[in-house]
Amino acid sequence: MEGEYISGVYLNATLKKLLKKHDLPDLHVHDLRHANASLLINAGVPVKFISEHLGHSNTKTTEDIYAHVYNATAEKVASAISQALDDVM
Repeated sequence: MEGEYISGVYLNATLKKLLKKHDLPDLHVHDLRHANASLLINAGVPVKFISEHLGHSNTKTTEDIYAHVYNATAEKVASAISQALDDVM
């Protein structure tokens, strides 16, 4: 089965069975993709690498789709800088 096509329907159904078996929240495979991207963004991975990892044709696609995550990360950065300056002064 390695390297063979797996249908999205089969993959989602298998994931749902696994989640139910372990009493975990219901989600779709695509939700894992978004979670992966969000974690990479919050870890400070450059958008170029995230875009390539997700298979986007360019970084603008990644930035447009995940703008809300980038904005939240920017707010955290601004807050951290502000806190660091407050500590120094």
